[in-house]
Formats: sequence, C-alpha cells, structure tokens
Amino acid sequence: MAKASTSCMPQRFNVTVAGTPGMVPTGTVQLTDGSRTVTSAKLVKGKAILISPRLPAGTHSFTTQYGGDAHNPPAASPALVETIAQSVPCNQHLDRGKR
Repeated sequence: MAKASTSCMPQRFNVTVAGTPGMVPTGTVQLTDGSRTVTSAKLVKGKAILISPRLPAGTHSFTTQYGGDAHNPPAASPALVETIAQSVPCNQHLDRGKR
C-alpha cells in the first residue's frame, strides 16, 4: 500500500496488536523506517498511537514491531510504503491559516 504526504507534517500510525485469545498484549511497539527506529509507544489495552517526527522527502518503508510479552509472541506488520513529497517551506503552511 502506498500513501503520499508532505515533509512538513508528522505522520500518525494507529496500531492494534492482536494477542493470544483472552490475553491483552502489553509492552511497547516500535515504528521502523527500513532498519531505523523512528519512534515507539507503550500499548494501552493492546493499542498504541505512533507519531513520527517530520520526515525527509523521499520513499519510506514503514513497519511496526511488537516485542511480545509473557503471553503474546513477537509480531511485525507488513510494510507500508509512503512517499513524502518536499513541500513549500514549513513556515508557509503555518502562515496560510492567518490569511
């Protein structure tokens, strides 16, 4: 799946970890771009929201990684390919709302 966005905006990823039946996954999930960790977040009731910093323009391949816990095995998502376009300077996006 491919998605397009601009380099001025952080990216938001909603993550749900499906665990062993009857066991809610605990721990953390990481967002990676290739082999680089971008951010991580703690699971709450098996869910997390990952917000990336602003990313450079180009094509990125994101995956989420779950390390597992005492009742749930480690897991990883399929890659999400996203093309980040270079936009006008970021401060110009902020100025638009003032007009």
